Amino acid sequence: MRSGAFQIQAQVADAAFVFEYEHCHGCQNVLVALESLFDPLDGFVDFEDGLLHLGDFHFQPFDALFKAVEPRFELIETRFEAVDPHFEMTDPRFEIFEPGFHAIESLLDVFEALLEPVHPLLQNVESPMDRDERLIQHRHEHLPQLRH
Repeated sequence: MRSGAFQIQAQVADAAFVFEYEHCHGCQNVLVALESLFDPLDGFVDFEDGLLHLGDFHFQPFDALFKAVEPRFELIETRFEAVDPHFEMTDPRFEIFEPGFHAIESLLDVFEALLEPVHPLLQNVESPMDRDERLIQHRHEHLPQLRH
């Protein structure tokens, strides 16, 4: 692994996910974007102490994720400043409407993969409003069973 790269290992259900990222200066804006993404799951998703908590699953070192993007996405480092906390996701792969935000798309794809065994409601969302409405509507129905 190259200097400045991070390896994040997360065990979800029976599958292990390992990701490598390059250091990136846009970590705070990525955090804002991901917090916006997971806001409807408040209480189930927690961003405290540099850790990502998904119910009973804990990912660390979580700080490394926000200091990193894949090397081919280095061009967007200065573009993170334009990220709106209510940014629009235009397709089920969480593709960002703004050209050049492919690194955020990549990070969201990572989280989609991590969450797939945990929270199927995050799959195949048509729009941010539909996604939020659906998650909020089913929140109390689904979260108790996910926390076991």
